[in-house]
Amino acid sequence: MNSRLKILVGLYFGSMVLSGLLSPWVYWGVIKVSEGSSLEIITYLAQKEFPDYFDRFRWLAVLLGFPWLVKACLNRGEERKHFWRKIGFFAFRNSQKTLIRSFIIGSLLILSVVIAQIIAGQFYWRETFYQNMGSLFLNSLLGAILVSVFEEGLFRGVLFRIFLSFFRPIIAIIVGALFFAYVHFKMPDIFWESTSKEVYWYSGLQVAWGTLTGLAYTFRWVEFINLTLLGIILSSWTYQRQQLWSAIGFHAGAVFILLLAHRSFQIKGIEWAWFFGSSSIKDGFLCTILLAILVLWNFFRVPLKKIFD
Repeated sequence: MNSRLKILVGLYFGSMVLSGLLSPWVYWGVIKVSEGSSLEIITYLAQKEFPDYFDRFRWLAVLLGFPWLVKACLNRGEERKHFWRKIGFFAFRNSQKTLIRSFIIGSLLILSVVIAQIIAGQFYWRETFYQNMGSLFLNSLLGAILVSVFEEGLFRGVLFRIFLSFFRPIIAIIVGALFFAYVHFKMPDIFWESTSKEVYWYSGLQVAWGTLTGLAYTFRWVEFINLTLLGIILSSWTYQRQQLWSAIGFHAGAVFILLLAHRSFQIKGIEWAWFFGSSSIKDGFLCTILLAILVLWNFFRVPLKKIFD
């Protein structure tokens, strides 16, 4: 097996095992501390269910293993600074217009779905919308930036480059997009509900298995297709422009509107929910149509030779 693939597979399954073994102890520690603490953050964490601990700890393990993933992207003799240059991270000053333009495109795409949902369904504004409009806006923007930088650095900056070392660009784009869609299907709630919900030393390993096989329990075609189309857009932009900022901008814009909408109002019910989607938006056919149009527009506006060679 190629060394790059070994590192990727090792980190993916290693993060599962590490989180499976350590997350019960973290969970028990938080519960114990919460019994004698009035801190709001401790109370908040104590109310979380155990699978949430596993999921956060798993991503922490991936973050700690990030240097090894970066190493897998380098050729022999290259230093880590070459990686950041390859993904265009140092080209921020020359990519600001691209970043802003991509942010606007991502925002408008999700905003159009949200507006359609409001027109088609019943909704009510949350109290937090009126009480903290400024902090709501800033927190949504900050959350969107953090999520997009982390996910794009991981999926397009590292994993996509590993796939490029195995496949032709168009195949690497598709494989990377499929993997991106797969990892967004977490362990289904029905899996955890089927257990006693008591946390034992092996509970983390149970959740790990449920996460690995979660796609079999909760596979939804529309959601999977939408995530795959999104992955194709982000990977193709990264490959065409040889930098991450266009993907980061689009991702941040989409997540920003999604977070802002979710925290501002709640949809009571939508007729034709299969078309307009729920609060997650990515489970609606309207989102599929918009993403498909964006994919086709992108492929027709650039020389296909850049992708299919």
